[in-house]
Amino acid sequence: MSRSRFAVDTNVAVAIINGEDCAGRHWRAEARVLVPFPVLGELLFGAALSGRREENTERVRQFMASARLGGCGSATCEQYAELRLRLRRQGTPIPEPDIWIAAVCLANGARLASRDTHFDGIPELDRDEWR
Repeated sequence: MSRSRFAVDTNVAVAIINGEDCAGRHWRAEARVLVPFPVLGELLFGAALSGRREENTERVRQFMASARLGGCGSATCEQYAELRLRLRRQGTPIPEPDIWIAAVCLANGARLASRDTHFDGIPELDRDEWR
């Protein structure tokens, strides 16, 4: 299985789906982008919540057709446990889905493209800030 060079957070995935120029250029340059499973869940939830459920769900499906889903194996679970424990002890918690996103990236050796600053509290996470 080939490793993806970078993974996308939900906000970057939405930018790609919506055709934002900056996101689109990076997206086209990559062969297989990793989409952590919580990101897909958030995208599908957003599509279901929207006024154009079928259209937006189809846009998510098209996006995923050229991506690789980052699942949840034992390595991801171990990363998650360590991250959550450390963030809790530091008193710097982040949203639960984002801990899972970081864990998927770390377990897969993928660089995370995100617009969220709270990932700054995870120094071992290789990141690209897309702002």
